[in-house]
Amino acid sequence: MYMPSKERMVGYTVSKKVAKAVMRNKIKRRLRAIFRAEQSSLKEGFYLLVAKQNASSAEFKKLYEDAKRSLTLFYSGS
Repeated sequence: MYMPSKERMVGYTVSKKVAKAVMRNKIKRRLRAIFRAEQSSLKEGFYLLVAKQNASSAEFKKLYEDAKRSLTLFYSGS
């Protein structure tokens, strides 16, 4: 999800349905790292990244590619 804003902000959501607390925290750490790496190419606004069921079993590279593709869709306005 994306909402225009005057500054760049991000929120992370990982449901209890996805995994136990340790894995949810790991997923959030990965999402934070991905956003940090890509934030210079993103426009100002509020981003909400929501992890789905398969995020707990996904490798970092796959998670990075999926998140980057999603963030690029926001940026291009598609």
